[in-house]
Amino acid sequence: MINKIEQSIDELKTWISSDELALIALNAGYENTFRDRLLFPLQKSFPEFFVRSEYYTNKNRADIAILDAQKTIQCIIELKHNYTFQLDLITGTKKKDWKNQNFQNRSKTRIEKEFLRWESSNIPLFCINLVTHFDFVDKKYKDYLKYKTIAQKNNASVYRNYSDYLTKHQNNALLGKTKEYALQLNKPYHASGKLIISIYQKLNEIAP
Repeated sequence: MINKIEQSIDELKTWISSDELALIALNAGYENTFRDRLLFPLQKSFPEFFVRSEYYTNKNRADIAILDAQKTIQCIIELKHNYTFQLDLITGTKKKDWKNQNFQNRSKTRIEKEFLRWESSNIPLFCINLVTHFDFVDKKYKDYLKYKTIAQKNNASVYRNYSDYLTKHQNNALLGKTKEYALQLNKPYHASGKLIISIYQKLNEIAP
């Protein structure tokens, strides 16, 4: 199942590298936009099921639910978005700790909280973590940005901090598949970067 989800994301490559997504990413988080774009590729990948967005159960709401003909949930997909400079939110640590590469003293990450939310169910749960990094944004266009930090000078070190966390301090309670995609925005904004997508699922619950 995780491979089909990954293939569905791959179908969005052209859109991910488009000016449209890059402009949205400069303005704000876009997990809902990404969710809606993902629906059709998912439906093609799972023709025997129904793919629903914002699906409500008795106690919870799912970003995406995949249902069989009897409306039994086959899996839940949750999406989260951050920028690389929001490493405190991604790792559950305070900035003073991650600047020193200390990831031991931390709270639950946003993805772990999603797993806890569905903990009482036996439904396979996947979390898609969207992390956007901008290598370069022309400073004269910084007023277009919601988060001025995106236009900071030291983006290379910001990405290095994120990469170090991703490679050295991956949470052992999760399994993740990570891919990078180009994120480009041409004139008049002059920005370039990458979108890092990780797909997580509960340990020892590997769907076929």
